[in-house]
Amino acid sequence: MEQQFSPKLISYFEKLYGAVKYNVEHQKMLADIKNHGINNDGVYRGIKWRTNRPYETYLCGYICLETNINDLEDVKLNNIERKSHKGLTSELGFDCAHAGDYFTMSQQIPGSNYDKNATYKDHDYVVKCLHNMIDAYLDTDENDE
Repeated sequence: MEQQFSPKLISYFEKLYGAVKYNVEHQKMLADIKNHGINNDGVYRGIKWRTNRPYETYLCGYICLETNINDLEDVKLNNIERKSHKGLTSELGFDCAHAGDYFTMSQQIPGSNYDKNATYKDHDYVVKCLHNMIDAYLDTDENDE
């Protein structure tokens, strides 16, 4: 059974986001959850990666290196970070819950991050970032600047 919202709450979100904008981004998020689920993992160029979706909403992505992050050369770490989505937020990972990212703290409440210009960062976007981070790790020579 689909949850019904009060007309007052719907009116509030329509004024805040514009009915079309929040509905489009929210529908993208729901379709992405349906198509890709909550957690995914894979291997690219021999390195494992994984995604997860805290609260079943926005995505996080991680590359899984056997090397401790503290043991990485600064140039490698900087290049990996540049290829992530808005910087590393933990270990070798990032989240898509920043200003400009559409997310909600519940699948049921569209646009609860209060950014009417936000766009949803989907599974394909996150996996592309992870592949770019892995490329940066593998292709960075310690003498690169």
